[in-house]
Amino acid sequence: MRLLLPLLALLIASPALAQSNPFYPVQGVLTDADDGAIDGDVELSFALYEAETGGTAQWAESQTISFTDGLFSAYLGESNDLSASLFAGHDGLWLGISVGTDGEMPRVFVGSSPYAGYAELAGSVGVDALPAEAVLGDQGCAGNAVAIGLNASGELLCAAPASWDQQCQSGDFVAGIDVDGALICLTDQGAVYDGTNFAVSGTQCVNGFVMVGITPTGQPDCQPDSDSLYSGLDFAMSDQLCSDGDFVAGINPDGTIFCETGDDVTSVHGLTGGTITGNTDVIGDLGVSGDLTITGSLTVDGTLSVGGENLGFLDDPLLLMGMEPSFCTASSGTNVGWVNYPRAFDAEPVFVAGMDESLSASGASWIRTQQSWPNRAGLRCSSNLDALHWLAIDPGRHVVDGKNIEAGVFQGAPTIASGSAVFFSQAFQAPPVVIAHIDETGDQNGGTRLRLINQVGVSGFEVWLDGSVDALSYIALDPGEYFYGRYHFYAGVWNINNACSPNSNNCTQSLPGGMFNNAVNGLFMVHDTNNNGPRYVRARRLEPESVTLQLESNTEFVHYVVWEQI
Repeated sequence: MRLLLPLLALLIASPALAQSNPFYPVQGVLTDADDGAIDGDVELSFALYEAETGGTAQWAESQTISFTDGLFSAYLGESNDLSASLFAGHDGLWLGISVGTDGEMPRVFVGSSPYAGYAELAGSVGVDALPAEAVLGDQGCAGNAVAIGLNASGELLCAAPASWDQQCQSGDFVAGIDVDGALICLTDQGAVYDGTNFAVSGTQCVNGFVMVGITPTGQPDCQPDSDSLYSGLDFAMSDQLCSDGDFVAGINPDGTIFCETGDDVTSVHGLTGGTITGNTDVIGDLGVSGDLTITGSLTVDGTLSVGGENLGFLDDPLLLMGMEPSFCTASSGTNVGWVNYPRAFDAEPVFVAGMDESLSASGASWIRTQQSWPNRAGLRCSSNLDALHWLAIDPGRHVVDGKNIEAGVFQGAPTIASGSAVFFSQAFQAPPVVIAHIDETGDQNGGTRLRLINQVGVSGFEVWLDGSVDALSYIALDPGEYFYGRYHFYAGVWNINNACSPNSNNCTQSLPGGMFNNAVNGLFMVHDTNNNGPRYVRARRLEPESVTLQLESNTEFVHYVVWEQI
């Protein structure tokens, strides 16, 4: 037997103090000597030790566990109570596991998670165990005051906020806070506040006058009534202009304007048209509605909208989607091709791709990554393709349009074989949509086809491969509709239920009606739960409300991501 623990999670099941001996979950994969997955009931023995080898077990129990495709879950403490005090009394423990009558396998070190047991142990400490001389003791602040700190003697420092617990009467509204910190209330019947006793008391205009600006000395500039036209006299920037060709870059401490020459432009906040001279950085988004001439470089730290079209890419995370026509044309007996990203990533992204045979239905049946760089990806195909659809994204866990996306590269040691399980960095709320892709950037010599098998769960998924590979790239997404920068996309799962004829070109699946305006691009992933289905899927027709697939044989599910460019 061989036991693999890709996920070891020892967590208290519930923080309730009434549960004195909680259960601790363990998950793993068990195979026989030929790496075949174990099914059925098997007896496992568990023991906790103080050392990696030797020593006496500090706790032990045996359970009969049900295995499915080699996967199992067990809860330590089910047959023999496992107290949190055991973890509290040790700096670290080692978990030993035995299968049936076999000898114990190499022990696994229990990490920091189990020491959440300290919380339950501490929660059971009686009141009598607290020191009588505790710093806070029974101190409290009186009335509406709140604690703002401790003095040198350990006594509370209390204070009441200026507007603490204050409110206007029903029907009134807050007009401001006076110099004493009290609310200024007015009736909500068109009342006009004259500024009496306002927080900046002494600097307001008198009744019947309005403030039209602030003078260089910081006093209000008042005019007789709201209908008067202000001349600008004595205003902080009155009568000040920059020379022709210059622009206002700021205001000096003395109230005078600060000018910069046009040739030294370093930032702009928006344009309706005109001419930019010199290298320019744009702060935020930039919309151009008229003719714009640029002499030099223009860098936009946001989105660039020209003529109503969004030309920018959001970069938190940077996510790019595209389609390459006539891909993997034959070259010296091999079929290879490059995908050049419209914008380079800061580091190598996670890259996945899909096949499109909408024109001829006679091209490649597998693709895999052969080289990967921050600015492009190179692929090898079994033949030429009508088109290649692809998605690249910064690795890691992201929130996009309020939904979760995880992108990663799963690497084996030294390779990944069929039946490998990939676990997410953190669980999803529901099973996600998964698109996986073979990565052979290591030696360009490995498996060519893969599919998802068994059940895709909130914590991970398993794959079938026709040979060992260097790595798997994957993108997992919450199902649903996304808007992100210039992309509008949708992630979902079709329940094919073995209803597509093998090698047919008419397996048509519907998209949400009215969601897309244009023909979509798409990535598709075979999910065959019983591991007896097609080895590839490719698109035969992509329309705004449906997609037609070509499958090598029947399958239960197909995971998909389709998109249009806004």
